Amino acid sequence: MSRINNQNRKGDLAMAMVAGTPVKDWARTHGIPERTAYRWVRSPEVVDQVEAIRRENLGRAVNELSRQATAAAEQIARLAREASSESVRLQAARAVLSELMAVSGFAALELRMAEIERRLHEGSSAAAVAARHELPMTGPDEPADFPPASPVDAIGG
Repeated sequence: MSRINNQNRKGDLAMAMVAGTPVKDWARTHGIPERTAYRWVRSPEVVDQVEAIRRENLGRAVNELSRQATAAAEQIARLAREASSESVRLQAARAVLSELMAVSGFAALELRMAEIERRLHEGSSAAAVAARHELPMTGPDEPADFPPASPVDAIGG
């Protein structure tokens, strides 16, 4: 089997895995030895493809839910204002507050994660620069001055 054909088959395997097809069934259908299919499943390229397909599917789902969220929020707000039943208005008002708190908490967490990722990226960049120039590191994310200002600085005194 050619290398290009194997790449195509590995891509097919990744899509089948995301769809929930058992590896054994996929191997039988495609005339691939089961042992080979399981080896491919563990390969970095198939693992990466599966993760990429799942991220793409998740992104599409999030986009669709985002489009529907505005309409849902408007409907809840309308019920909170206009429902004839006090209990329906109360439940709708609670839903508005509850969802606002959940979304606010998620947004705050998202900002914090973005800041952490930015710092990690900056730290790995500083470490890479230090490694390229063989600079010692003073901390997790910044290279030391090189050469040290004094022998005492060199040993951390």
